[in-house]
Amino acid sequence: MAEKIIEKAPEFGTRIGEALVGEMPELAHIDIAVGQKGGAFETAFLTALATPRMGHTALLAIMAPNYAVKPATLMVNKVTIKGEAQAELMFGPVQAAIAKAVLDSVQERVIPAAAENELLIIASVYINGNAADKISYLSLTMKRRSLQLATL
Repeated sequence: MAEKIIEKAPEFGTRIGEALVGEMPELAHIDIAVGQKGGAFETAFLTALATPRMGHTALLAIMAPNYAVKPATLMVNKVTIKGEAQAELMFGPVQAAIAKAVLDSVQERVIPAAAENELLIIASVYINGNAADKISYLSLTMKRRSLQLATL
């Protein structure tokens, strides 16, 4: 279990981490930034959400339709989504995997529940359109390790 390191959100600032797991084509690479609401980090979060570009649509991490996680987590793809296969990965397995990692991090007190409304997360996600096994991709895509690294 990760050590509890965040006592109060006002002292949190911004933390950054990354994780690389798996092998091609089910390789997953995630960059994570965790920051506080009410400043530049929140501005970046909302700007990314409000300004989609062709092939790069930011979306919220959700466990299921209408079930967003806290802290609010924005997913941004690193590569242009070029086809249905990549879109199906991003809008489904990857989205749920990231949401699950956030929920696990709160449950394990990597991110304390008291701070969940004060923080935001941005996850930059590499997805490979050739991933054949979506179940394996889901399990590899978002390890709690990246969030734990971001909070060290």
